Amino acid sequence: MTAFAIETLLLLALVFAIGFAIGLYLRARRTRAAAERGEAALAVPPAALLATEADRGATPAPEAKAPPDDVAPVPSASAEPPAGPLPAVQGELLLGASAPLPAPLAKPAPKPQAKPAIRGDAEADHPGQRPPALEAPEAGSDDLKLIKGIGPQNEARLHALGIHRLSQIAEWSADEALWVGSYLAFPGRIEREDWIGQAKALIAGTKPEDLRLPPRRPG
Repeated sequence: MTAFAIETLLLLALVFAIGFAIGLYLRARRTRAAAERGEAALAVPPAALLATEADRGATPAPEAKAPPDDVAPVPSASAEPPAGPLPAVQGELLLGASAPLPAPLAKPAPKPQAKPAIRGDAEADHPGQRPPALEAPEAGSDDLKLIKGIGPQNEARLHALGIHRLSQIAEWSADEALWVGSYLAFPGRIEREDWIGQAKALIAGTKPEDLRLPPRRPG
């Protein structure tokens, strides 16, 4: 009997020890699980918690009230304009839209081409007689520079006088040659270089390189 009792006590002690160990294991597991849940709760962003609390404490937005019936509706921008004549101010604006552009915006008029400088005054009194003038021919003027003594400037001055043809120079009288020489501020040059004779020779077919100036008079 004594041996049986001892074995029974040992079995009970073993069972108690096993149960105690299992209880400790389960308790430790529950404690670990609770700790993990606490860490997860702490990991939630503060902004999310604040948003949640704000949502909980937020008051519902007030419902929009319908406007009273006696309030006149506000006209929209796309509403059609009222029929009838426009006010005077609008009429003036519409009429002003078709008005000509102001002077600064208008296209400037083309500037007239400057005429070549001419020595002397066409209306001034010069000795002799002014030769008859012709309008500039559409086909172009003769090359007056073929006459020895007439350069680009003198040719431009002769054109300004209406002299465009060699035949005009060939027909000058002594008084007309005197007037042109005074007008060009070269008195006596036409006679010295014989512009009239050179013009006649060119018309007769003499080549420009074959023209000869008359010999200078002594003194």
